[in-house]
Amino acid sequence: MPLNLGSSLMNKTLYTARLHNIRKVFLVACLFVQVTAFAQDGTVRSKLSATTITRDESVTLEITAIGMDAELDLSSLRKDFEVVERSSSREIRSIMEAGSGLQTTSFVTWALELVPREIGIFTVPPVRVGSVFSQAHTLTVSELPTGARRDIFVEAFVDTETPWVQSQVLMTMRVFQAIEIVDGGLDVPEAENLVVERLGEDVRTNENRDGRQYSVTTRRFALFPQKSGELILEPITLSISVPADPSRVRGFFSPTRKLTRRTDKIVLNVRPRPNTDSVWWLPAKAVQLDSQWIGDVSTATVDQPLTRTIVLRASGVTDSQLPEINIPAIEGASLYAEEPERKLGANQLGLLSELTIKWAVIPQRAGELLLPSVSVDWFNTSTGDVETAVLPAERITVSSAKSTTSANNAGQASLELLNQSGSNGNVLNTQGVTNTGSADSVNDQNSNALSNIASIDSDSSRLASQTTVATELRLHELESLVETWRNLALIILMLWTVSSAAFWWTRHQRRKLSEGADSSAGRLGAVRNAATESVYRMQPLSGVAASCKMGNFDDIRHALIAWSAWQWADDPPLTLGALMKRLATGPAKKTIESLDAALYSSRDNADEQALTLSQLSSLPEDLKVAIDAGELQKNAINLSSQVSSSNSLPAL
Repeated sequence: MPLNLGSSLMNKTLYTARLHNIRKVFLVACLFVQVTAFAQDGTVRSKLSATTITRDESVTLEITAIGMDAELDLSSLRKDFEVVERSSSREIRSIMEAGSGLQTTSFVTWALELVPREIGIFTVPPVRVGSVFSQAHTLTVSELPTGARRDIFVEAFVDTETPWVQSQVLMTMRVFQAIEIVDGGLDVPEAENLVVERLGEDVRTNENRDGRQYSVTTRRFALFPQKSGELILEPITLSISVPADPSRVRGFFSPTRKLTRRTDKIVLNVRPRPNTDSVWWLPAKAVQLDSQWIGDVSTATVDQPLTRTIVLRASGVTDSQLPEINIPAIEGASLYAEEPERKLGANQLGLLSELTIKWAVIPQRAGELLLPSVSVDWFNTSTGDVETAVLPAERITVSSAKSTTSANNAGQASLELLNQSGSNGNVLNTQGVTNTGSADSVNDQNSNALSNIASIDSDSSRLASQTTVATELRLHELESLVETWRNLALIILMLWTVSSAAFWWTRHQRRKLSEGADSSAGRLGAVRNAATESVYRMQPLSGVAASCKMGNFDDIRHALIAWSAWQWADDPPLTLGALMKRLATGPAKKTIESLDAALYSSRDNADEQALTLSQLSSLPEDLKVAIDAGELQKNAINLSSQVSSSNSLPAL
């Protein structure tokens, strides 16, 4: 009995232990199922585009959140990297899960550009989305390549490092590239107390450097330091995007990487303005004064205006640096000046400025007019000397008023002679009483005066006659010109009326012919067009049927997408999920759902695949029935939305 009792107790103990082990296995299985479910719904994955890069080069970190709708936290990356969020996307996928059937899960993906701040070996830390973290990565950052190993680099240099204050410094920047640049931009030189002017457009050439052929883009600037002393030009940054794999042919959606290249720092020692007697400080490379007249100064006449134009040109200065030229006082003439006109251009020597001043000179008296010289003091930045641009003095001979005023002068002379003759008549009458012997001499004087008056009146009449004839000739010419244009306008109007009538008649005849056509032929054409369109829409079903016979799920999916493109040409669905939204409930939709589940299922289930193949054998016929029954939805329903953002710089 004790032996039997002990045996019973032993059996009971073994049973209890086995039951306990079964419970442990069950708990572990439940935990495994929960972890698996969590892995498929609520995970964050990350992928790094490269493990080794150079300084000033970027690397792409792709982060994907599965089954989560949470914010992305980038704070862990900003310590060692400059982070630029390039794009983000969201989509919904259908996944077959064991025990729960077909499930839809969201996928949110961020593509980030990381630019390392230092050189060395870095750990790209985990990134948090909501409360879930991604995995960490290792990145090696090395020095920039040198010599022929450089794909892209930039240079900058100046024509002088010891300029005078407010004088021009020519700066040239050159970008060397041996690979394609997708987009990018080059910064402008900047410094405190510095004026920058760009010179012309970029120039593109080819050059061999270190045994490698480069395409070179040259850009030039004119710099004007506004303060003497040391002026530091910080490195200029070239920020561009290049293909991730330059050896492959780039497509529209090909990945890119960001590159940053910088020039060397440049230090300018700006010299102060020297002690000179000049009031205006004009540091230039060359200055020139020119003068020209509008009209013939050799025929200058009193009260007839002449226009004098003075042009001041200077090389190596801005238009605002040019001094104003004051109007000189001219004895015997009045001067009226227009508003000065300033222009700014560029040539190989840099900026080219121009100041144009126009004066109206009106002589007030006959004789000789003296126009004083005009001078501008300037500082030659090449020689370091003060020079003067001089416009020499000019002399103009002015004649008196011409015969245009002779009529008025003749009238005044005739009035004076008439007054004189009147006074002589009075003397004649008075003297006739006392001395009649002098009457003959008085009559002779009166006769001479009358003859002079007659000659003056004759000259005045002739001048008035000539003026009247010239006026009548001018009026006749104007009347002839007006008559010619009026006749030409009438001819054009007549031609336009005839052409309009012919066009209207032609359209009317065509309309009558089209209205008289056989209406049955039109209906037959409409039926033929509808039948042709139906045949074209059915045609891709042959590709679906062939893929179903082969049994390859990926080929069937591609064939269905191609067929969808024929059905919805304006807005074709791009996924099977989007296609299912276009189909009404029926065998075709159910078969495509099973196909989508089999494609994205994480398990290999032969029974499900066999069931799907049996359904696919009738898929082409089910789609044809759906077309005939008009079960295709015309309006598109988007199952996934793409949200992208990019920071593109202006083209170089």
